[in-house]
Amino acid sequence: MDKHIYIDNTVSIWGGKNGELNMELEDGTILTWNCYNLMRDIPDIVPIIFDEVMYEKQDTQKKYKQLAKFIVK
Repeated sequence: MDKHIYIDNTVSIWGGKNGELNMELEDGTILTWNCYNLMRDIPDIVPIIFDEVMYEKQDTQKKYKQLAKFIVK
């Protein structure tokens, strides 16, 4: 069975001087990445991040425009 972990906020991020990046989540879960493989994935990850943030920004702007139209009725 696949496990899905949602990361909303992190408590801390640190390296272990062993080629790994560690991230502690709010519930105490610690995620560990192999830094070499993470660096290889960054060119694919960053465009997705920017696209998702832009989508959220546009969606928020749309909702505020709708709210403004409702207010001035």
